[in-house]
Amino acid sequence: MSCWKKCPGSPPRWRDDTAPFAQIPPACPHCNGLVRPGVVWCGEALDPDVLDQAEAAADCDVFLTIGTSSVVYPAASFIEQARRNGAFTVEINPEATPASSIADLVLRGPAEVVLPEVDATRSAEL
Repeated sequence: MSCWKKCPGSPPRWRDDTAPFAQIPPACPHCNGLVRPGVVWCGEALDPDVLDQAEAAADCDVFLTIGTSSVVYPAASFIEQARRNGAFTVEINPEATPASSIADLVLRGPAEVVLPEVDATRSAEL
């Protein structure tokens, strides 16, 4: 999150795990202005630090791509990068995407259904 006004009291970005929010939309705790969600709007550039962190995350053992169309770059390229790095790749999505053909495992369904099923299966195996 960040302050929409970029008020001097707020950091450039912060995390708020409050659920549910006390008010909608949430307010900046520093100036009470609107809070901007941590998203990239169409036409905006990605923050270079965030992009570097995302690329670093593709250096892993297991890579999950969840609920994405896999057509917006650079995010769509991360599954390919993870695969090149030797990761086992999993796509979780209700519909087929361009990533479906390269994922090692494709699980069809909405994330809110599939992820609890994966967790339950994993827990049962432990």
